[in-house]
Amino acid sequence: MPQGRYHYDPGNNSLSKRSSGNSDEAAFVLDYDGKPGFDAGVSYMFAILESVSIWNGTKSQLVSCPKQEKLYFGIMDVEGVTDKLAVRSSDGSLPNPKTRGNNSIHDVIQDLKYSSEFKKEDISLEDLSQILWAGYGNTPHMTYNGRGGLRVPSWYADFYLTGNIYIVKQDGVFRYHNRNPDDDLATRDHRLEKIKNDDVRTFLRSGICARVTLTECSCGGELF
Repeated sequence: MPQGRYHYDPGNNSLSKRSSGNSDEAAFVLDYDGKPGFDAGVSYMFAILESVSIWNGTKSQLVSCPKQEKLYFGIMDVEGVTDKLAVRSSDGSLPNPKTRGNNSIHDVIQDLKYSSEFKKEDISLEDLSQILWAGYGNTPHMTYNGRGGLRVPSWYADFYLTGNIYIVKQDGVFRYHNRNPDDDLATRDHRLEKIKNDDVRTFLRSGICARVTLTECSCGGELF
């Protein structure tokens, strides 16, 4: 914060000052000391969702911006939360995702449980569509540089994973596209492109950590 650097203690929900210094780029900044980076990324998502959940209008609301390993927060005017669907599959390969659910973010976080044990469960094409959209799909908002925004933060809206998310099924390997065929970052789409006909699941299993498995998918194959 502008007054200095603080350490957060989740045990008693408190801050303790660690050093002096200024944060002149934002009202406050979240930074993480420690690894793995995945844990920090998960924490970022919860922090962003919680900040959005306290919006009570469109003027002078708490907003955030990721920059490398830090998450900056400040006060700006916002358009507000919307459940408008901004994506539809250009080739019909994926059904439309749902933009409104029945569970609150607080209830989901409270009941969230991590496990290293995975069971084979059917995953429908509808569920697959929802997972892909929630993980890296487009939203109605536009970024500062004129690109269609994502469901997750991306440093300077460069969208590094666009065109790099794959689904492995019995009948081949597919690439998820959240953009038009030319992957122009100003466009939006929601489709699967088949890039390989072979069943590569056995090959992938041989090179994957033992705690990661492939699960059965009723839409025709298996998923990570």
